[in-house]
Amino acid sequence: MGSDMSYALHQYLLSLPEGALAQPITFVDERATAYAAMKEILLGCFGHLGEIEALKALQTRARRQSSSEHAGGELPCLTF
Repeated sequence: MGSDMSYALHQYLLSLPEGALAQPITFVDERATAYAAMKEILLGCFGHLGEIEALKALQTRARRQSSSEHAGGELPCLTF
């Protein structure tokens, strides 16, 4: 799916007229170029994807650790 999105974005950017990304726009209540706004959005998305992957890895590691600790039939200790 990611490569389909990348391809679609690539095609869209290629279809823009020259100079379109240099046009000033209002982005988050500030003036910026369309390029700067798009760059900020894309970098933010990639950052969030990295955070999501890190959280998934932590969750997987915690599950593995929990299942190996409780493989002997012991009940987990719950802390409130």
